[in-house]
Amino acid sequence: MKAVVCLIGMTLFLVGCGTSSDKVDVTGRVTWNGEPLEKGTISFLEPDKSSDAAVVTNGEFSAKVTPGKKHVGVVSFKDIAVPGGRSTDEVINYQFLPLEYNQNSTLTADIESSGKSLTFDLTGKELPGPKGVEADNRRPNQNDNSGRR
Repeated sequence: MKAVVCLIGMTLFLVGCGTSSDKVDVTGRVTWNGEPLEKGTISFLEPDKSSDAAVVTNGEFSAKVTPGKKHVGVVSFKDIAVPGGRSTDEVINYQFLPLEYNQNSTLTADIESSGKSLTFDLTGKELPGPKGVEADNRRPNQNDNSGRR
């Protein structure tokens, strides 16, 4: 009986391990208007299945991805200072890459085996930063003399 329990446990362990080993190593490069993308995230999506993603740093990424034909999305954020903010380091960030690289992505990749290296050369005009980002749109600080408390 003990041997049967061990055999069932081993089988479940191996089946569980099989799903993670289905992924293959993929590396690559992402550029924005000819320069390495400083920071961002790249996602590999397949309809009705889970997605795989990796961090992009200085234009480089490394990911474990399930093989198959993938839609690819890339997002990257820029920090902008809030004029007249409560502190000198108050910033907000916004996604600046055109929507055809993320929300309405036209990028694809065919992932077949480990060791595949991909290159995504993104070009275009940055999306504009958010409008109306002024300090008076923020919560007043404690020293505000406007009479509101």
